[in-house]
Amino acid sequence: MAQVIEDHPEATPGVKELAVTIVNEAEDLHRMVEDLLTKSQLDADALKYVIEDVSTSAEVGEVVAPMIRSGGVIETDVEDATVAVDRMRQRQVLRNLISNARKYGGPELRLSGSVMGDGYRWVLADNGKGVPAEIEERLFQRFVHRGSLVTAPGGVGIGLSIVRALVEGMGGTIGYARSNGWTQFQVTVPLADTQHPHHNPTDTTQTEGRATSHAASILGQGAHVP
Repeated sequence: MAQVIEDHPEATPGVKELAVTIVNEAEDLHRMVEDLLTKSQLDADALKYVIEDVSTSAEVGEVVAPMIRSGGVIETDVEDATVAVDRMRQRQVLRNLISNARKYGGPELRLSGSVMGDGYRWVLADNGKGVPAEIEERLFQRFVHRGSLVTAPGGVGIGLSIVRALVEGMGGTIGYARSNGWTQFQVTVPLADTQHPHHNPTDTTQTEGRATSHAASILGQGAHVP
């Protein structure tokens, strides 16, 4: 309904601004609920991954377009490739990273993607100040705090730990870096076997069990920085 109001030709600027706020808050709530449900599945070792061949260029539009409609600008520069991932979980990872950057990063956001060796690397960058050096090593643990500040997105302190668990559950890696004044979250996922002959995305039975167990152990960690 808020989206309909925002797009209505007779809506005043004030009404459109209110509609954008409603959309943003609804999306934040959706991500928080999605994260909590994912956490429950990971804790119960019940999260299964449906690995399939996914086009990176097609996914960018699905992830970025709704977030642009709710306000803000996200630059994209994505090399087209085919990756072997769980489509919905990859979207969840990218949405969470973008949401985190919009809340806590700088005003400029860039989402890029390129083939790197035997994998595909997504990079979400913003020109903000980054995170304090003393918590960088624990950034992807659950409930990382610095004083009273929850550094993970969504206000529940589990967002980045879930991102890491999902990425590693799909056979990928995630890292954080600062470069030339830009904060970068780098996610590397496997290429599909059409581009990387050593990866077999159809053989998921044993991989799923290993990945979910490892991801659940990650989410069991916690940290607090006084």
